[in-house]
Amino acid sequence: DWIPLRFGMSGLNQQSGFSSQVDVLINLRKAAKVVGATQMDRTEDVVPNKYTGRVYVNCTKNKKRGAEQPVNAANPREYNIAGHILELIAPSIGESNNFAASQMDWEILLLAGDPDDEQSGADYGLPLVDDAYFGCPDNAAIDSSGRLWITTDGSERAVGICDGVYGIETVSPYRGAPKRLFCSPVGAEVTGPCFFRDGLFLSIQHPGWERQANYENPSTRWPDFSNGPPRPSVVLIQRVDGEDF
Repeated sequence: DWIPLRFGMSGLNQQSGFSSQVDVLINLRKAAKVVGATQMDRTEDVVPNKYTGRVYVNCTKNKKRGAEQPVNAANPREYNIAGHILELIAPSIGESNNFAASQMDWEILLLAGDPDDEQSGADYGLPLVDDAYFGCPDNAAIDSSGRLWITTDGSERAVGICDGVYGIETVSPYRGAPKRLFCSPVGAEVTGPCFFRDGLFLSIQHPGWERQANYENPSTRWPDFSNGPPRPSVVLIQRVDGEDF
């Protein structure tokens, strides 16, 4: 159930610290708590899939789950260091889907983490190819085939694999299974996946930073590999055959 955050409704009033709709919009997290919204495990991105009528929600992680916040159906793991992805199912309207509906069905697409670690609770729906598992899903995009693409932020700390970009099937027999396309430079996170024509644009944030190196001796000098410092950059990935992803 989607709950409207409107001043004057559901307890959003002066007694709860709001004097106008502007206050509600500026303090959305506080407003959501007042109306009783589900507290999620650090939701980072929400992306609708127009090809399948589903909406994907990336929950990066929440170490406090189970300690300060109880587990619930949408956030089922205590000390969730690897995150998970939810799939919301928009109701149909004729041949399309109503993404503005006030109610949706939902299920968990995958629980990230290392599937070989029995304590992690990771679940991708089927055995993975090679080491395609990841931690901490962050941003998301949908390609022209309806496939979900996600970037990660904190995967190295969570499961020992650098941050990167993963394609995830959403409707095939391999539903929920990720495949890694790109690994970030040392100490960087990958953000902002965006498909345009025949390419995938990515932002590479703070290369070298996660390794706590200093300016004089950075852990990487990507992308120039000269005497200069590492630099955040935007990269474009294209297939060598010129086809779409």
